Amino acid sequence: MRIVYLGSADFSLPTLRSIDKSDHQLIAIVTHPDKIAGRGKVLTPSIVKIEGKILGYPILEPINLNSEETIKLLKDCSPDVFVVVAFQKLPDSILNIPRIGSINLHPSLLPIYRGAAPIQWSLLNGDSNTGISIIELSSKIDAGNIIFQKKYKIEEDDNYGTLSNKLSKIGA
Repeated sequence: MRIVYLGSADFSLPTLRSIDKSDHQLIAIVTHPDKIAGRGKVLTPSIVKIEGKILGYPILEPINLNSEETIKLLKDCSPDVFVVVAFQKLPDSILNIPRIGSINLHPSLLPIYRGAAPIQWSLLNGDSNTGISIIELSSKIDAGNIIFQKKYKIEEDDNYGTLSNKLSKIGA
């Protein structure tokens, strides 16, 4: 299967590495453009860009996902599927490019905690369980059909860092 991967955060790295080790063909990685960061105001690439370069994949850093140039670049990849992890909402013009569709890894048992900060909300609300959901992407945020879910019992010593790490590996 021809995959275009879209991600930007640490949470998305295990999935990227899993795809890299699979029998599927990773065509390109889409991530956010480099950003000014830190006190030194240094232009800094996303962790996904760094990892993608190490793995040797083409990196796309569109400024505007709705631009004709971006849409053409993605269509030219002839993807079967987009795999989206910790990226951003995709416009309809992008969602419908892959032959099969676009899927997303979300760190909650949807429909619980749609949108931003699902891990933080799970911890703040004192939930005893959380998990991951893999969904078909749709026009609405975290509202597509659920393809797969896996439950995880939150341990007493879990915090955002440990829980994010565990859920990212379960999702991968």
